[in-house]
Amino acid sequence: MRRSGLLHAELNRLIAALGHTDTLVIADVGLPVPPGVPCIDLAVLPGLPAFAEVFEAVYRELAVERVTLASEIHRHNPAMVALDGRL
Repeated sequence: MRRSGLLHAELNRLIAALGHTDTLVIADVGLPVPPGVPCIDLAVLPGLPAFAEVFEAVYRELAVERVTLASEIHRHNPAMVALDGRL
């Protein structure tokens, strides 16, 4: 049993199985997910957990090779763009 870091067992399994060129999407509610694509839904209430909190927790556990952002994010959510600034 983990006592620190990312505690979500399903997310930990997914991260451990990722390899080069694999893609992990962290999105808020409403992103369409095609049938057959694994989806781990963390939603508890609208806005909980916050996107930034999930990003930070996953980022600490994952060797990130590249980040892709929606083009609209620069106009609508500069705080999220700042998260990408460390990569």
